Amino acid sequence: MKRALLYIPAITFLIGICACRKEETATAFEENIKIRMYEKVDSVKRTLNLMCYTEKMFECANFKIETTYTITDNKITISFIKVLTSSICLTLMGPASTTIELKGLSNKTYDLEFNFGISKVSGLLNITTNSFIATVPVQTKVQFENSYLKRIP
Repeated sequence: MKRALLYIPAITFLIGICACRKEETATAFEENIKIRMYEKVDSVKRTLNLMCYTEKMFECANFKIETTYTITDNKITISFIKVLTSSICLTLMGPASTTIELKGLSNKTYDLEFNFGISKVSGLLNITTNSFIATVPVQTKVQFENSYLKRIP
């Protein structure tokens, strides 16, 4: 009898955990994105960095954006998934942000694809010996702050 009474709190605890489990559903990334390009050069390689941040200001300045990206021969695909919150809040208003490092790009024109769940924005990234030029159609979902960037000599 006493042994059975010991199992009751454990079973109650497990039921409580299972009842509180929250299921996430896939939704479209709702925020508008601004992108600032900059080039990083070290003794071995050149990297084009895309600093991406939300237009919306959040209550904590250290929120991040979960992203994935792929680079193929002729296309760069960037998917914005969700805003990641932090258990520690830098109590300064700020955008959620992430930096995407595009390494090993050749001098040519790449198709750009930005995915926001079910919606997408397409454009071009032209890389020459002297510059990076990003072109996207006029819309509000993704905007480049500096669509033309001179390369570091």
